[in-house]
Amino acid sequence: MGADIEWLSGVMRLGKDFHEYGDPYEMLCGVARIGDTRAFIGASSETIASIVGERETIRALLRPLGIKRVRWSRLRDGKEIWREYPV
Repeated sequence: MGADIEWLSGVMRLGKDFHEYGDPYEMLCGVARIGDTRAFIGASSETIASIVGERETIRALLRPLGIKRVRWSRLRDGKEIWREYPV
């Protein structure tokens, strides 16, 4: 009997001095895999600038994994809005 594990979720941490688990970080979010898309869920950061400023870093990490798109949702005035962008 064969088996395979398809990892569907994880946690992403980003930071100026972050190199490995345990290092300090400025941004944290959950990540879900949906086919060739990654959905970022519950992003938390002291400033939105740290998330926006790391966009290319995130894309560079995802490209070798075969990920084609990233998406995330945002609540605004009680309404959920989804955004999706190519990697």
